[in-house]
Amino acid sequence: MEQKDCENCRRAIQIFLLFRDVKKVAHRGSFEKQTIQGTLQLQIVNEQKERHYTGRNQVSILVIDDQPVVREGAIKLINQEPDFKVCAQAENADQALHAIEKHQVDLAVVDISLDGASGLELTERMKLHRPDLIVLILSMYDELFDAQRAFRAGAAGYASKCEASERIITAIRKVLRGETYISQSKVIRTMPDAASDDSDGVGSQGRASRGHN
Repeated sequence: MEQKDCENCRRAIQIFLLFRDVKKVAHRGSFEKQTIQGTLQLQIVNEQKERHYTGRNQVSILVIDDQPVVREGAIKLINQEPDFKVCAQAENADQALHAIEKHQVDLAVVDISLDGASGLELTERMKLHRPDLIVLILSMYDELFDAQRAFRAGAAGYASKCEASERIITAIRKVLRGETYISQSKVIRTMPDAASDDSDGVGSQGRASRGHN
């Protein structure tokens, strides 16, 4: 009788261990399935965003600058790109806030120095109204401190107005892809010994001398 009871106990333990292992495998499989599903969903979202900005749809851009000549120059530069379209322009914060309510703006190009509210203050206000709005700050100032303030305000990029026009377009495309952008001159100022293999092909000494001309 005792031997039979022991055999039954062993079988019960084996069944329990087998059942536990099956549950572990099932749980691991479910976790892996959820992980894969989550990764696929993230890839789909990124692909949809990429298609939205680089597919048939044009990117709607708001240009904000209080100097008409500079503003018109920026509009002309941006509209040369087939997938970009300046949907509105503004010379101050009030006009800019009205524009983002009236138009479906994807990206705002903002001058840091505006009459009244600064470009940084405007960026904060626009991000409160439209958290999904992408903001690129343009500035005549070559100070890393201003770039840091721009990022804290919610900007995705900080570019110098003195940069070549193709670099401005590069900055726009980078922030649209979800990347951050900062002018090469600011990187060189903080890292003067950085090597000369930048994307623009100009060494640190060349950029430094060019920046002071």
